[in-house]
Amino acid sequence: MLAEMFFERMYKWLVARKCEKLIEDDYLQRFALQQARYVQIENLISKTGFLVKSPSGAAIESPLETMALNRLKMANQMQQIIENIVRTNCETTYSGYSYGNDPMEDLLNEK
Repeated sequence: MLAEMFFERMYKWLVARKCEKLIEDDYLQRFALQQARYVQIENLISKTGFLVKSPSGAAIESPLETMALNRLKMANQMQQIIENIVRTNCETTYSGYSYGNDPMEDLLNEK
């Protein structure tokens, strides 16, 4: 369900820019799945904590942290690819952040 929400959000964003045919549906599905898995892992970390006990008894970082960072990295790379395709091929003026207002961009642009 979460991946479907991410897929629909990105697809609507692409439709609004008339670029939905430039990105294959299976790529968008993989992108949405990476985002959904990242959110699921972060929810699990929130429930279980980011530290675990090693076999020696010492506290170590949870392997979930590494998994979350890898998913986030993949999702960000995929999003950058999508945004670059839109930026170069968009029929309407493209500027800004894909999912709403980016606070840092607004600050830098004095909005």
